[in-house]
Amino acid sequence: KQLRERRAAFERLHSALEGENEDELAEAIEMAQRAEVDAEDIEKGQAKLQVLRSMNAEQRRAKALHELSQQRKKEAFLLVKKDDAEALHAMLQGLDEAVRWQDWRDYMGRNLWRFSVEMRAARTQEILGPLLGKQAPQEQRRLRLPRPEAQQEAEKEERPREPSQPAAAPEPAAEAQARQEEVQAPAASQAQAPPPAAQLTEAEEAEWKRKAFKAVVGDNTPILLEVLQRLHIDVWSKWENKAGKDLLTLSQERGASGAYSVLAKALGLVQEQKREAFDEREAVWIFAQGEVQPRRATVLEDTPPEADEVLIEYWDGDEPASRVERCLVRKMWS
Repeated sequence: KQLRERRAAFERLHSALEGENEDELAEAIEMAQRAEVDAEDIEKGQAKLQVLRSMNAEQRRAKALHELSQQRKKEAFLLVKKDDAEALHAMLQGLDEAVRWQDWRDYMGRNLWRFSVEMRAARTQEILGPLLGKQAPQEQRRLRLPRPEAQQEAEKEERPREPSQPAAAPEPAAEAQARQEEVQAPAASQAQAPPPAAQLTEAEEAEWKRKAFKAVVGDNTPILLEVLQRLHIDVWSKWENKAGKDLLTLSQERGASGAYSVLAKALGLVQEQKREAFDEREAVWIFAQGEVQPRRATVLEDTPPEADEVLIEYWDGDEPASRVERCLVRKMWS
């Protein structure tokens, strides 16, 4: 019985430590003392209770606002993932003016707009676009496409040609091919120019579609690149499987990192990050996987651009210096 009471007191104390309620924490400390919980745990509770009682009204309001902002941030990213534009708009409209939701970031450093683009949340982009002065990628591509030239090209295809005359590739597909070559382009120099969408028969497009989805499921980037190089972006970007999932969404669900990288670059969603050097004693952010907020740290040695790891020491906690992957480190001014 005594052991159960001590365990119950211990759990209640730690639950109160995670909250901000003074009365609950005071009662938990008293209960822990009666149950003879370890003195170290009781001291932690007493220290936090002292901090809470020393805060003035303005500090309490700022703390409560910060906690509410963190909670709303989690809800906002979840709503974007669900593409629930109405609920997201209502939540943003109801926020305190002091809350800077435009600066919210997830554990990968993405803001709401970037997250909505990667999730292909079209309805959410319609809400966030005007608020942030952004334009959806689909609309940007539509505006960039040289429609008059494409129409002229289609007219040329309809006119008779000499059998030896090769078909001209449309400019947008050439641009897409150039972007894909930056990711990974094995045997790209031997690939033929992508045919215009008008030349594909229904059976041919179905075969390319089957090949693309199979490549995504198997994370086969060479085959996927071949499909993207052969076809116009307006063709393959609209493909969906029987479950209504497009190529990018399927690559995320399957964890096909190679396929996702190829598709995201072809769609203009991501860019190759520049490898930067880090100086000794430089302050940086560490975006650790699974963490909602980045952690501040100090670089402990000069690190050249070619190094894959950076030696850092966190500002908070008592963790010893450690090496982390370069992709997790960001300069504070960037």
